[in-house]
Amino acid sequence: MEPNTMRGRGGKREGNNVSVLSTKRVKISPTPVLTSEKTFSSFSGKNPGEEHDVLVAKKSFPLSFTSDSKFADLASGKEAEVRRKVKERANFGDADALHRMGCWYDEGNMGFNCDPFQAYQCYMRAACKGNIFGMASAGLALVQGRGVEGGANVVEGMALLDRAAHVGGGSDLVAFWFGLWYSEGSYGLPQNLNWATFWLRKVVNRSCGVEQVNAEMLTEANIRLNKLLSLVNKR
Repeated sequence: MEPNTMRGRGGKREGNNVSVLSTKRVKISPTPVLTSEKTFSSFSGKNPGEEHDVLVAKKSFPLSFTSDSKFADLASGKEAEVRRKVKERANFGDADALHRMGCWYDEGNMGFNCDPFQAYQCYMRAACKGNIFGMASAGLALVQGRGVEGGANVVEGMALLDRAAHVGGGSDLVAFWFGLWYSEGSYGLPQNLNWATFWLRKVVNRSCGVEQVNAEMLTEANIRLNKLLSLVNKR
């Protein structure tokens, strides 16, 4: 599996200009990263990978963000009017509007009740239209079983995430989760610090074509990456 920052992202954090690492680019040591069996949790406070992952997904790091630039013409509108226009576009099959509605259902804002099932349906409809945001969000929902009838489907979810990691330069939201999952050996991925570093580096260096992560996730990626590199340099 190869391969969004608060700059104009959706969700509850819209309008927040905080960007801890907005201009900083981390120089990565060329030293090869260890591929030993030593777990990431052994030097990061012993976080149980999957339990920690679900926690941050639900409490700190929303599963998805969408670009406000897609809806620049609605920026000054009233909430009811914005909601009406986005729903209208979604009804006509606009992939960006579908993903935006998914975000609203996921987070319970813009007058929408929090409904993970409806969120997943919107994400998947967007994904089926080739929308990178939709593929990333639907893939994450499938992997974690959020709003998915019948529970998690890791295989299908990973297939969507892998696609989102490659199309258009790749989604940094997917890169973020791949980095965490490889570092902890979660969701069927082997614990591989080499791949963990590869993905987190793409997030921190902003080398992905599609930016989705928020400021908190960017900071977390930087912290994780530095811990990985610190471990390597000590050996």
